[in-house]
Amino acid sequence: MYQITYNKKKSEFDKNFFFDIVKKKQKIAFKAPIFWEEHCVECAVPTCYNYCSKFVRRSDEKCARFVNGIELVSITDNKVKNNLAFIKMRPWGKLEADLSSKPNMLSVSLISKIEKIINLVEKIISTISIQLKKISPTMRLNSLLHQLIMKLIKKIYKSKKHFCDWDGLLFEYIRFDTCSEPLNLEIRDKKGSAIMRDVLPSGSELQKLFIKKKKIKLLTSEDYQILISNFSNETIEVAFLCADIVKFDQQKNMSKNLQDDIYGNSPSPKYNFIKCVVFDLDNTLWDGVIGDDGAEKIILKPYIQHLIIELDRRGILCSISSKNEFETAFSKIKELGLEGYFLYPQINWNPKSSSIIKIASKLNLGLDSFAFIDDNKFEREEVANRLPLVKIFDEHSLKSILDLPAFSPPITDQSKTRRLSYLAEINRNVVKLDNTDSIHDFLIKCEMEIYVFNPENHFDRCIELLGRTNQFNISGKRYEKNDFKLLLSNKNCFCIKVKDKFGDYGIVAFVAMEIVDGHCWIEEFVMSCRIAEKHLEETILFYIYNKFNTKPKFYVKFNKTSRNAPIRNKLINLGFVKDLSSLEKSFEVFSSNIEAIEVNPNVYKIY
Repeated sequence: MYQITYNKKKSEFDKNFFFDIVKKKQKIAFKAPIFWEEHCVECAVPTCYNYCSKFVRRSDEKCARFVNGIELVSITDNKVKNNLAFIKMRPWGKLEADLSSKPNMLSVSLISKIEKIINLVEKIISTISIQLKKISPTMRLNSLLHQLIMKLIKKIYKSKKHFCDWDGLLFEYIRFDTCSEPLNLEIRDKKGSAIMRDVLPSGSELQKLFIKKKKIKLLTSEDYQILISNFSNETIEVAFLCADIVKFDQQKNMSKNLQDDIYGNSPSPKYNFIKCVVFDLDNTLWDGVIGDDGAEKIILKPYIQHLIIELDRRGILCSISSKNEFETAFSKIKELGLEGYFLYPQINWNPKSSSIIKIASKLNLGLDSFAFIDDNKFEREEVANRLPLVKIFDEHSLKSILDLPAFSPPITDQSKTRRLSYLAEINRNVVKLDNTDSIHDFLIKCEMEIYVFNPENHFDRCIELLGRTNQFNISGKRYEKNDFKLLLSNKNCFCIKVKDKFGDYGIVAFVAMEIVDGHCWIEEFVMSCRIAEKHLEETILFYIYNKFNTKPKFYVKFNKTSRNAPIRNKLINLGFVKDLSSLEKSFEVFSSNIEAIEVNPNVYKIY
């Protein structure tokens, strides 16, 4: 159920589209009467109204973090009414609801009737409140309405009259925006401490996330809050088909279906996979405190070596954030033979959130792809409060994280050598620091080589590249295998492998293009951030120009996301300008005469 008090207007919807989607919903027998409300991530009422740059006044004088409030769209299928909640969630917008470990579970039809009554009362009171406001600006009934609704909901919610066990939390939703950032899901206890975090990834198709009850670990004596937050810098448009505590029709069959086919063992390529795990050391990676107990008494936990090696095999990087003296702690890491597995280790006395930010900057990865493991609750909370996109785990999770979907990305040959590629990059940077030559001279001395391949021969790696890369990605589009096959059959496509004297970068770029009236139109250009600032982009453009004998004016179809500003800036730096004559509304068109772009033909040898 949703708060509709502050719904301002109706957006235009294609009900036929939603009708088809409703048919794909999971069959639910019972739901808990939870009530979702509009809130702000950084709410500090009322002082924030005066200084917050994001403040937008709502009808009750509070902050409107949803553009039109919560809009309900009613779709009837098989005589069953389905309410979809459509929300345009501004940055810092947050959906919030109360959660109990023993909620009152009601039939879906009864929930629908209660929701209908509450929504009707909301509309009547809101209409009266608007009229009263015309008489006196200080006269409002909305806050009184809110109190009454919440008392009613809590009474129904905690009643034991219809209590039955529940299966878990089910989220079914569709995104209508172009933002690649996920919505952040969190469950907090009364003290505000997070007991569970996950993400609701972006995607224009029906997305599903099911969290089993036993994974949430709620105490029967406490109440909790569920939060769905927008930490991106863009407005996210989302329609929720389901955001509920549920019990399915057929517990055994449905739960297995949910686990095996949808949510557990076969995550979609759109799932936000972990790319880097940051470990604490004392009482996490090993038993004991090295500064107090001495290095000779420190023993590595028995399952840690297997965990690190397996993460490495899956292409998940590892690093360290530990409050210790560097020489003491890292000498022990070397003694254990693990120093080569940890990239840019941060062993110092700085806040651990600062260390993680530094690691992310060095690796050129987004914080939403990081996991942090620490035995100390204070350190976990410090990171969680400052870096809400980072997934947090305690030391007890070390034995089980390999089973989590977020730690199970598709494994390719490139995955298995990802750490070695980063180590080679570290060696390049050491040489670069000692070199006074220009960047072109330095790259020539690195003996850079390009190999152009047919993507069909590197199919999985190209899909992985498109799925993992955000910053140097002109479309932000994610591909299922069938969609990618269609792209390869309809466009001129190639992928790029890069090597130098330090090592093999592997397949680091993919291009999809077509020639129209002699001009090159680039529809997909994605490049690993590990090859950034090595002038590969302009080399690829000149390769196309010479290989396909095109006209010098090139066009790029660019779809702005919250993460791909680096490639947009690179295009502008290369002389590409936005084509104001383009009538396209779904993407921007950039064009440039590439003969005006400076490129040193001696930097790369092309094979």
